Amino acid sequence: MNITLCSIPVEAHGDKLRRKRSEGTMSIMPKVAITSLNSWSIQNGFPKCKFYDLDMLYSTDDEVENYFINNPTDVVGLSAVVSTSYSQVKRISKIIKKVNKKTIVVCGGYLTAAANTILNKTNVDICVVGDGEIAWIEILKYMKKYLSQNKNELELDELLKIRGLAILDENKKLKFSGYGQKLQSCDMTFPDFEYLKSGLQEHDEALNNYFKPFYNNENMIMDDRAYEKDRRPMVAGILLTKGCVAKCTFCQRGSKGYVTYNLDKLDQYLTILKEKYNVGFLSVDDENFGSAKKFCYEAAEMLNKHGMLWFIGGARVTNVTKEDLLFYKKNGCISIKFGIESGSQTMLDVMEKKFTVEDIRKALYTCIDIGLYISLQGFMLGMPGETLETCRKSGQFMGEIAAKIQVPVNLMFGNQDLLYCIPLIGTPVYEYGKQLGIVGQSIDEEEKFLEITSNIGL
Repeated sequence: MNITLCSIPVEAHGDKLRRKRSEGTMSIMPKVAITSLNSWSIQNGFPKCKFYDLDMLYSTDDEVENYFINNPTDVVGLSAVVSTSYSQVKRISKIIKKVNKKTIVVCGGYLTAAANTILNKTNVDICVVGDGEIAWIEILKYMKKYLSQNKNELELDELLKIRGLAILDENKKLKFSGYGQKLQSCDMTFPDFEYLKSGLQEHDEALNNYFKPFYNNENMIMDDRAYEKDRRPMVAGILLTKGCVAKCTFCQRGSKGYVTYNLDKLDQYLTILKEKYNVGFLSVDDENFGSAKKFCYEAAEMLNKHGMLWFIGGARVTNVTKEDLLFYKKNGCISIKFGIESGSQTMLDVMEKKFTVEDIRKALYTCIDIGLYISLQGFMLGMPGETLETCRKSGQFMGEIAAKIQVPVNLMFGNQDLLYCIPLIGTPVYEYGKQLGIVGQSIDEEEKFLEITSNIGL
């Protein structure tokens, strides 16, 4: 059985990239889901999955078609991280079926909150909703049997025995077997960069996009420790935990729960990053670092043992105390970004952030007092209920923080950091839009909405 995994760009089909993947100052986050699916496949007795990194290469139609002509494939897994990937999934699945209509196309990722539209409007055969590894293995087991018997039709009843699948019945009605099961901590794997390189179609230089020099990254240069002699210069992205304990109304999440990575595997992975890729800085891109406090303390000590300086890319203001922040700083943390979103309590309540403006102020002021750099990107406008007054509240709060650290507001909060709410499919904000009639109810209307939001950069 020939298996291929594909990463999917978040930009709309036909959009010209604002900049090449190699031009950003931030290291690109490794394809965690892709490498995990491949690793889990091998562990369960299946051959290594081929990988085609459509996201990194930003391949044309002809390039995609030629790849699948030259690499006959029985099963293709498309990793669509968010719903802005819809037009790309439609494009790529069409090309795959053009090359071989018998190829089974499986789509996973948060886009599958729109499974009914995907299955009715694209050439995708199966959607995986929720965590994908366990469901993926069960699909491969089914496909091995299916191919050996030369069947021409997928067996709905058999597939629906697998948790996490959405599929259409003979009447084009959606059938769903429930959310996919989550792996245990000990089973989760860190990225394999040699495997990621295999997806670059001999454009090996693109692997460097996962590693960028620290001096181009604002979050890494504000601590004197960054300039210590013999410090390894490269930054890499990493996940230490998966999931979030919050349920913000604007956030698209098709995966349930919160789990941590295995510390022994982390120890081995950090050695590889240091010795093979010259990494001395980490962007910890967790959605919710700090919720599992015992683990985060142990992970911080592990990062420090390996001489890493690190940035926390996502934390809740109520998950860290002064004691925590001092401990993280002592163990190499040099910067932190909180999910703030607004300086208006009214809007924080609409977002169901479950904390107050005073909680935000306390966390930020603590960081300032102990000399821990705070990244202040991410204020968001345009949630339901937003008014000129709530916008002013956010502006006033920005000014307060700028005055506290004596830096002009325009240097702290550039226009690029003022985000606006996008009602992504699967979020409460999207469902609210449907209730108001702003977002349509039919499959055609949902597809139109998906195509519109495919043109919105994240």
